[in-house]
Amino acid sequence: MAPYSAYLNGTELTSGRCDVKGHHAESLSLSTHRSKIDVYYERRRLAAASDALNAVWDDFKGTKLDASTWDAMKSSGLSGGHANLYQKEKIFFECYHAGWGAGIKLNEPVDIAGGSVSVRLKSGGYVVSEVGILPSYRPVFIAPGTGDGYVTGLWEWGVNKFHIYRGSGGPVLSKPGFVGNPETIKFTLDDDNVVHIFEENNEVFSEPYPYDTTLCNIYLSGVSWYWLGGGVSWADNFVYVSG
Repeated sequence: MAPYSAYLNGTELTSGRCDVKGHHAESLSLSTHRSKIDVYYERRRLAAASDALNAVWDDFKGTKLDASTWDAMKSSGLSGGHANLYQKEKIFFECYHAGWGAGIKLNEPVDIAGGSVSVRLKSGGYVVSEVGILPSYRPVFIAPGTGDGYVTGLWEWGVNKFHIYRGSGGPVLSKPGFVGNPETIKFTLDDDNVVHIFEENNEVFSEPYPYDTTLCNIYLSGVSWYWLGGGVSWADNFVYVSG
């Protein structure tokens, strides 16, 4: 049974041993849910190094965005409208008029190899709610279908209520309905370099990962996809876990 230690911001929280299958699960009581947690699993005797598990978890409690984790962003359309971003137990995207949007992104790229990204999304009206996972060489997110990476989201009043975009062009998956609104979206990249995307724990899309790098920027965003239309969307309970 391999020993392990768990650290929160460099301070050891707990230690022990994994079970016979090399796994361990433990509930940690944290003063805040938005801290970065490193868990180190020591290798067998005589091994020189240890594996590191990096995690970012934010349930957006309170009213102030964690600037140590996220960068805020906004976009504007060609005609008059507005976009507001605010936090109130969730992160909200309030947008009106086509092209107006708001969002956040992790302020550092993360490695998705062998890891996972999950978030709970809700679309309101004509405003989509999306999670974008884009290769780090593409630092600016404009809109789904405009460059390398994956964008998965919901659109309450749209035709493609559940959609996945990969690269440039139209969606690689579009459905006229969704399991629920809100619902949890999960993205994983397995050890065989295969992408899996889940909607409420059901796999809906899979393909070989097409990009040269697994270092990615992660975005949560909302954009109005309708002329003279808008709404309020949100994201909650974001979790990234490395491989």
